[in-house]
Amino acid sequence: ISARERQLLAILDHSPNLVFVKEPEGRYLFVNQRFAEVFHLTREEIAGKTDRELFPARQATAFRLNDRKVLQAGIPLEFEEVAQHDDGPHTSIVFKFPLCDADGRTYAIGGITTDITDRKAMEHALRESQARLAMALDARQQLDADLHDNIIQMLYAVGMSLEQARHLLHYNVTATDDTLKGALSNLNHVIEDVRGYIGRQEPPRLCGNQLIATLSDLIQTMQEANGLRFTLQMDPSATQHLTAEQSLHLYSIAREAISNCFRHANAQHALLSLQV
Repeated sequence: ISARERQLLAILDHSPNLVFVKEPEGRYLFVNQRFAEVFHLTREEIAGKTDRELFPARQATAFRLNDRKVLQAGIPLEFEEVAQHDDGPHTSIVFKFPLCDADGRTYAIGGITTDITDRKAMEHALRESQARLAMALDARQQLDADLHDNIIQMLYAVGMSLEQARHLLHYNVTATDDTLKGALSNLNHVIEDVRGYIGRQEPPRLCGNQLIATLSDLIQTMQEANGLRFTLQMDPSATQHLTAEQSLHLYSIAREAISNCFRHANAQHALLSLQV
């Protein structure tokens, strides 16, 4: 071979990418040294063979299908292909292109393969990290909502109880004592809730009767500190059809509405109802 051909061959053999040339029928005409090393074959063993003779059937079929696409299109095309290596499947970007004679007829297909397995693994790890970050942000938003919708409202109820106790202090010691006991009980509820939020991995599940019981407890706690009395009318058949997520959203809505009633309604009676 000429000096120029030796120079070109040396360049190809020192490339970290796999380089190959095939006949239009799929038989290998040339592979570089890296191609032979990766698949533990010699150039002599590869020359004149097809993909089906060298690789597993599924892998060979995929390679040949992409070869035909290049032949049909008559232009360079890029593919993502998977080949079995010693350490498992490797994903590569394969740039395939037609080699044409002076008359424009394709006499061979060239290919350059770049292994992107490590990049794919990093992309997968990045997607997992992004998913974990999204979950953490969702949990933070849920905690913020819980602190606003539950803890702050409970503290507001305690504050109303203490205000009521201040007014009762000078003329009704018994009522003052009962009111302070209620405030202490509410504070204990707040402490338990905060502990629950700190250790909680996911929002509580409220299904069916659990939603009704939780709302009943909330109303009882809130009305202990206020003259407003709530009536709860919940159709069990309606709550049974709610998903856990729907129940949690409904509880948050009801909790906000109850709190607004206590603070702004200036009423003596209120009704919370859910019907089919």
